[in-house]
Amino acid sequence: MTKVTTRKSDVKSLRDMCRLHPNDPLLRQRLGEALMEQGREVAGMMALREAYRLLRKDNPLAAGRLVERFGEDVAMDAMRPAALADYLPLAGHFGRLARRRRTVRLKEGEPLFREGEEADAAYLLLEGEIAITVAGEGQPTLLNYLHAGALLGEGALIDGAKRTASATANAPSMLLRFEPEELKRALGAHPELNLRFAKESQLRRRMAMLSLSPAFARLPMDVRFLVARSVWEQRHRAREVIKEWRTVLPYVAILAEGVVNLYEGGLDGVYCGRMRHGALIGVHRWSDYDAMAITIVAETDSVLLCMPSAVIEDVMDVSPWFASQVAEAGHVLAERIHATVKLQREGG
Repeated sequence: MTKVTTRKSDVKSLRDMCRLHPNDPLLRQRLGEALMEQGREVAGMMALREAYRLLRKDNPLAAGRLVERFGEDVAMDAMRPAALADYLPLAGHFGRLARRRRTVRLKEGEPLFREGEEADAAYLLLEGEIAITVAGEGQPTLLNYLHAGALLGEGALIDGAKRTASATANAPSMLLRFEPEELKRALGAHPELNLRFAKESQLRRRMAMLSLSPAFARLPMDVRFLVARSVWEQRHRAREVIKEWRTVLPYVAILAEGVVNLYEGGLDGVYCGRMRHGALIGVHRWSDYDAMAITIVAETDSVLLCMPSAVIEDVMDVSPWFASQVAEAGHVLAERIHATVKLQREGG
């Protein structure tokens, strides 16, 4: 049987219908399914989440079927942006007396640890809620809310690691402290949780890396989590060419670590400046500048957090503010390249 592929015109019609009937969950579901079929997973999941939110009010059975079909992510929201594992079984690693000695109690607003401190222990949240934040421009960026059963502070498993985020009680909370070797033994006794822990640690790292970009840092947490699941890390050595002249970068990236240089033309072309960590690479495709004209070279060892351009387009669809930021970043970069090239040619 031949599979029928959804056309872009069908998606546009469904979007128009959703704007005309904003409280119709069936239209939202059809839009989500159509976007998923096109590989637009971020926009598709956001449409399905809206369908779930509407169905939950007057048709809980249909809402439940939506979760069965598309997974627990459909039921997530900004307060619970991702379905995380329940690590409470790890509490059984300690006897009653040992558990009592390792119990930590926090009042609302009290910090558990701060970004930049030595990562000397991990914690199992038994009761309450913990807010995870990183330093931002002017105010902290919220990465996640953790609830009972969550495991946090996993950086303690890396020798000499520093806290990459701050953890603060959002309500009166009780936690169980694990020394690094204790946590390794506890996870080793639960292979399924150990596997989930590895995946969640990677996801949290990428969430923190996304937040290096102010444009991503201001997105709702649930949108950032969906994006974080679509990204990958790419490492480049100093002086390595990241993008060749006359080619198109097949992704958009956040420069998570390091510095890169820009040239118009090849390596012997006109120097156009440098970009530092937090910069968006590849956004000049949303400007009037010829993206093929630029060569990008790593000045230092660098790490890129890469994502398909379709993911950026998905987020632009659900966030007009984000769309304006991407367009502005592309325009500013293009203007800077034009001005730099002009000055150097005039000076030469």
